[in-house]
Amino acid sequence: MMVAEAIMFIRVHALSGHIKVLAAWLLLQFIAVHAAIYAIFALFVKGIKFLPYPIGIPGCIPYRFDTTELSVVFGIIVASETLIMLITAYIGIRRYRTTDCPLLVVFYQDGILYFVSLALVTVGNIIFDLVGPPELRFMLAVPQGVLHSVLSCRMILHMYDFGRKEIMASSEETGTGMEFAPGLHSGAEGGSTRDGTRIYAGRDEANGSSEREITNSNESVIPV
Repeated sequence: MMVAEAIMFIRVHALSGHIKVLAAWLLLQFIAVHAAIYAIFALFVKGIKFLPYPIGIPGCIPYRFDTTELSVVFGIIVASETLIMLITAYIGIRRYRTTDCPLLVVFYQDGILYFVSLALVTVGNIIFDLVGPPELRFMLAVPQGVLHSVLSCRMILHMYDFGRKEIMASSEETGTGMEFAPGLHSGAEGGSTRDGTRIYAGRDEANGSSEREITNSNESVIPV
């Protein structure tokens, strides 16, 4: 979960253009939020009372616990995510209001989905912890951790797919590919680039010399 949160903070830092002041704030927020979360969660675990299994199986059953601490933990998480979303929206309005870069669309679409999904699950956890029956108080705790990982991986995979498509598109535009074609004379091997230029190279069977022929609008023979 910490790694998934870190990816969200790094995304905001990248969108800001690596502003040092914002980077310092994000680092401070990340450390403060997770230090508070683990400290409060430790208090929750410390206050749990356990009973041994009644049929002699090794282990224990939690029978008394106060989920107020967990509600505070989830409240800190949703507050941190809301602040990150507000910072992201401010950066988008301030820096990229007139930009139509597809990569930014990927960043903001995944960011909004990330925030809305996790905020809804976190609020649901708070409601279950405060007013839900004991058997349902941890129902959304595991899905929340899974969503953190899934949505972070989804964003990274989208960025990778975008970069791959950009590289393929730029390769096609520059015409760096080569297609093979039949030679014009005995012993020649040839090819054509994507811009229409044909290149033939081979050996003259009569005198044994090598030559390369390049034909475009004006044909020419260059001995090699």
